[in-house]
Amino acid sequence: VPPPTSSDVELMADAARVAAQKLALERPEAATTWAEALDNEILRLNAIKGAVAGWGQVDPAAAVDYVAANHPQYPELLTALYDVWAASDPAQAAAGPALPEDAGFRAAGRDAVAQAWAANDPVQAPAWVDTLPAAERTDAVMLAVVTGLSAVDPIAAWTRAQAIQDPSIQYRGLKAAFSTIVTRQPEVARDLLASATLSDTATE
Repeated sequence: VPPPTSSDVELMADAARVAAQKLALERPEAATTWAEALDNEILRLNAIKGAVAGWGQVDPAAAVDYVAANHPQYPELLTALYDVWAASDPAQAAAGPALPEDAGFRAAGRDAVAQAWAANDPVQAPAWVDTLPAAERTDAVMLAVVTGLSAVDPIAAWTRAQAIQDPSIQYRGLKAAFSTIVTRQPEVARDLLASATLSDTATE
């Protein structure tokens, strides 16, 4: 394997990820065993990511347990798993088997569910977010919902974006909603901008 700066490593990593994912659809334990045995760290991590994504399509609960038990230091593995799970069954991914107790894992899983659900069903995703405890309605979750909702209900998305705390993340959400409103209802956009409490930079 050439040095990590070589594009060959990226190509090999993609191949390892796809091979592990396909194998995991039929033999998840064999896929993770093969991935774990790879000597190169870059290839190994990408192969494991593929294996858990494939495993998540057939037995997501077992895949979550595997990641939590073996790779808690890599929340991106859980994100890959929940991306797949939430894309096929967001409600089940969000509700159970309950997101891991570990705070970092729980956040990674929740963010992945929010992104996948909002992209595939922007109407239902906000309703789920509204049921979360306030502490779990993070800026990342809110931005995912706002981004998805902007295409179907940009005014509602604009309203939700104003609840985002981080100024830079809030700006991204407001911009996503506002760009659609401006195109569809420029007069409404003007009124919303005039009544909003934004920084001078964001307003400009």
